[in-house]
This record gives sequence, structure tokens and C-alpha cells, in this order.
Amino acid sequence: MTNSEREVFVKALETFGPQKQMEKLLEEMAELAVEIGHYLDGRPDYTGIATEIADVGILLDQMVLLFQCGGRVQVERLQKVRKLAESLEAKDV
Repeated sequence: MTNSEREVFVKALETFGPQKQMEKLLEEMAELAVEIGHYLDGRPDYTGIATEIADVGILLDQMVLLFQCGGRVQVERLQKVRKLAESLEAKDV
């Protein structure tokens, strides 16, 4: 996230409070799930999917700030991407 995004996200957490932003994250994840469900049902709305991915991403960034876990998230992500790559390589055999 950029410094300007960080400032906005910190202000959002201060203004609305952590509880409200966690609730908002759950709401946005549910909306993304609905959009993906529509896609799977043959009713894709690519703008809707992009919008919900953006909303979820913004709130996930706020959670990283709230829980002060950016470094740990990076480590976990690297490990999971490496594991996925290994799994894909095994399937190529």
C-alpha cells in the first residue's frame, strides 16, 4: 500500500473504529462471494467482481494495519506461493 493509502486507512480505522471495519470486511467478502456465484452460474458481471475485489483488498489492508501483521502476512504469502508452485510443478510430471 502507498503512504497516502496508509494515511486514509489509518483515518478510516480511527473514524469508524476497528469493530465497524471488521464488520465491513465480512460484508464485502460476502458481496464478492455473491459476484463469484453469479459468474459460476453464467451471469458474470466483471465490473461487479472488480469492485468487490477492490473493496475486500482495501479492508484487508486495514486489517494488516489494525493487527500490525504486515511482515507476518508477507512471510505467509511467500510460503503459500512457494507451496503452490511446488504443487503445480508436481502436476507437470
